Amino acid sequence: MQNYPFLHADEIQTFPTGENWSGLREMVEADINVPHRDEVLHIIDGPLDTEQKKIALSRLPDNAYGYIIQNIYPDLRGVVACMIYYNKTNTNPIVIYDTIRVADKPQIIEVVRVDTVYIEKQAMVMEKLEPKDEDRNRKIRYIALKTNIAYDALFLPNVALEFALGNRWTLEVEGMWSWWNTDDSRRYYHRIQSGGIEVRKWLGSKSKTPFTGHYFGLYGMGGTYDIKYNTDTGYLSDCSYSAGLSYGYAFPIAKRLNLEFGIGVGYLGGEYKKYTFDPEFNRYPWQSTHSRTYFGPTKAKISLVWLIGSGVNVNKLKGRR
Repeated sequence: MQNYPFLHADEIQTFPTGENWSGLREMVEADINVPHRDEVLHIIDGPLDTEQKKIALSRLPDNAYGYIIQNIYPDLRGVVACMIYYNKTNTNPIVIYDTIRVADKPQIIEVVRVDTVYIEKQAMVMEKLEPKDEDRNRKIRYIALKTNIAYDALFLPNVALEFALGNRWTLEVEGMWSWWNTDDSRRYYHRIQSGGIEVRKWLGSKSKTPFTGHYFGLYGMGGTYDIKYNTDTGYLSDCSYSAGLSYGYAFPIAKRLNLEFGIGVGYLGGEYKKYTFDPEFNRYPWQSTHSRTYFGPTKAKISLVWLIGSGVNVNKLKGRR
């Protein structure tokens, strides 16, 4: 009405359709980063009325309600506008007789309508727009691209990808590869190829950035190696493997960058061959075969994490209506 002074209040009608609590529950359940997510779902499913639920949510620690307001509510809000255009110079108005009740007595009054299209009030009541499925899914499309800078410092290039599975569960796939030798390959040789997967359960964080806070995981790895350092004796394995439990902690250092610390403890097994250099024949004959059985730390990481995917761009989500 401020932009168009010729409009009158009686020409504008609004029809609120209420609050979408079922949609809120679905989005909270799908978002692994909602602080105190289980408590939020318990409040939503509980017997409290609408206002009591809001009060209970606002009292949760770690600004859980603030996260919901900023990252979930915008996708639950929807507005539909229906405009009726008419010609004010219409010389043939539509005359409609409506029956109304005044003082409990029916009376006939004349209603003159000059709009070219007449829409009954109930026709203007439209269902609330629900967020599209792709919009909901966009919030959980988290992917993290990583490199373990501790291994990089040891000349062991590596890369890992972590995917969100929902409900604070993620899957990490990692691999490493190196093949180094000096001009005198009899003294130094270093070849490692390894890969593995890890399933993680994140415990949550005050930060709104995904893949942050504490986590526990279950991992398995396998690969080969051939190592010889400043000696004539080397060690070659065609199949080595490890499995165990992991623990770690990650925190954001920039909008799309995390720093992650982790350690894995478990079992390391496999066979390896011991060989040495034979100068007479200029070869590396195999000397013996050994089995490796080890319990203890099997992996450690200080990883630089680059967050990619639509779910990370919080500003974009907050701007979508």
